[in-house]
Amino acid sequence: MKKVTWLGLCLLLVVGMLLASCSTSTTTTTQTSTTASMTTIPPGGDTVLTVTEGSKVNNFSLMDLRALSSITGYGGYMSQSGTITGPFSCQGVALTNLLNTVGGISQGESVVFTSSDNYTQTLSYDQITNGNFNYYDTTGNPVTPQTMPTLTLIYSENGTLLDKYFGPVELGMLSPQNILTDGSLWVKMVTTI
Repeated sequence: MKKVTWLGLCLLLVVGMLLASCSTSTTTTTQTSTTASMTTIPPGGDTVLTVTEGSKVNNFSLMDLRALSSITGYGGYMSQSGTITGPFSCQGVALTNLLNTVGGISQGESVVFTSSDNYTQTLSYDQITNGNFNYYDTTGNPVTPQTMPTLTLIYSENGTLLDKYFGPVELGMLSPQNILTDGSLWVKMVTTI
């Protein structure tokens, strides 16, 4: 009888250890998977950009923006001191597409961009629709682009989502060519339009 009880207790102990180890590995795998997805894309539904025109308001999560028709191109800028940044391969949503979600922009109107650090930038109808900006080649010399660059709300640079210092969304100018614009045009951490 003592052998049967001892054997039964040993068997229960082994089964308990096996179940505990299976449970631990499942929990670890789930936690790792959750952590990886949270660092790639913010939790679904979190608003990163609000576009407003009068009483029309559209809130976009990063997933919403990425689901819209995207534009891919090269973007970079030159500072007032002549320092060149980029160009980088970027992806985002054309500004005009976002403005169209609240009725577009008309002659005489302007658009104000506000970033999470309260920096603001205002662009006129003419700038937005006709691209009236300074353009430079990668050495800083003025150029006239062969194809008009597109004002874009950028969410990805070189295949990686923007970090918290620039994104999740940044205003910039994208082109199929390596074209630079003035650094003052670029607005990082845009939260409202």
